[in-house]
Amino acid sequence: MVVSITMTKRYSSEVRKRAVNLVLETQHGHASQWKALQICCISVFKAPEGC
Repeated sequence: MVVSITMTKRYSSEVRKRAVNLVLETQHGHASQWKALQICCISVFKAPEGC
C-alpha cells in the first residue's frame, strides 16, 4: 500500500494500522479488496464516494 506524505502527517500510525486491519477484515464480504477499501474509506473517514 502506498501512503502519501500528506496522509502520513494527517493520521497517526495507529489510525492507519486500524484502517488497514479494517479493510483486511472486511474484504471477504465484498467483491474485491478495492471495494472493501472504498466502503471503509467512506464509513471511517467520511470521504465522498469515489475516494
